[in-house]
Amino acid sequence: LIPSSPIFNMVIRRYCKDGNLEKAFELHNQMVENSFELDSSTYSVLINGLAMEGMLDKAAKLFHMLGNKGAPVDDTIYNTLINSYCREGNIEAALKLFSEMEVNGIKSGVVTYNALISGFCKVGKLEEAYRLIYRMIENGIALNSITYEILMRGHCKTGGHEEALKLHCKLST
Repeated sequence: LIPSSPIFNMVIRRYCKDGNLEKAFELHNQMVENSFELDSSTYSVLINGLAMEGMLDKAAKLFHMLGNKGAPVDDTIYNTLINSYCREGNIEAALKLFSEMEVNGIKSGVVTYNALISGFCKVGKLEEAYRLIYRMIENGIALNSITYEILMRGHCKTGGHEEALKLHCKLST
């Protein structure tokens, strides 16, 4: 088996899922030392691994280091960090990155919006979630089944079981 970036990325992903960030970063360093191509997948996995281990500050530092080095930061990396902030309930930081994406000309899609909508639902701000839905529609981004599922969970969380049922019926027809 010849080492390649996709193989390294697969092993880094496994290390991160196992919570072994030390090994993941050792492998990352080997990739750098041996001039392997580091792509958004590599950094997305590392950023997510840090966030999942409760090291969101380190994840954000890695993200900003990439930008400062002139490394290509794409929607995959932005989405990873936005989703991590939303999981933690830090909607302000997520929205700041979302705005930064737009300023940098990086298109947001349904994955980005779903992360933000989920974040708003998590903190009980359904009105804000729906504002994002309208913005999605204005931007020609179609809602998907995950979007509806997030909204249904949000309604259930805030006691809006009837509204959740209406969304379920709408999705089922």
